[in-house]
Amino acid sequence: VFQGVGCRAVRSLVGHTDVIVTADVSPCGGFVVTGSKDRTVRLWGLSEAGADATNQMAPCIATSPLHDDDVTAVCVARDASGTAEGLTAFSATSHGDLKYWHIGRAIKARRAAVAEGAVGLPPAAPLALLASNNALHDGAIHCASFAPNSATLIATAGKDKSIHILEVRGKRDLGAEKMATLKGHRRAVNHIAFSPTERVLASASNDA
Repeated sequence: VFQGVGCRAVRSLVGHTDVIVTADVSPCGGFVVTGSKDRTVRLWGLSEAGADATNQMAPCIATSPLHDDDVTAVCVARDASGTAEGLTAFSATSHGDLKYWHIGRAIKARRAAVAEGAVGLPPAAPLALLASNNALHDGAIHCASFAPNSATLIATAGKDKSIHILEVRGKRDLGAEKMATLKGHRRAVNHIAFSPTERVLASASNDA
């Protein structure tokens, strides 16, 4: 993890057992979510108790159960509650699946254990799964992005050349929340980004 204009290394994240494919920093800057070919999502605390200033190691706060395929995209939502304990995140896979996680619960549990004077650092907790959608895309999801001013609006894009816009309202089936599908690219979509006002969504593809 790097910081500042000079890209000074401030933390190392060690724990995945295969290649890390994707990472996203929480809006507050205190946490990182990563996804890997080991089929897990991990939550890291950059300034939480247990961060080692000597070797710059950040503690792994929580990890997900195994996904069915490689994790290819992650994104962290703006925390509508104003505290890190309300953070949520999405993960996506090479099979086109999407999962919605409550990462704030793990942060809250860890902080409570540290405050109670637990001996040693608490082990990584399991991430709480809120909802999922199997085969949202026909093929790998390459990217996912939360709208910058929303904790519920998300866009996903992938190998099937399409972009989906979802509104998350806590239902178990994320597909029921689909607001729109955007088509027009002739090849896989590799990146998407909302404008600061959320009125524009830009996308980049392998189009010639």
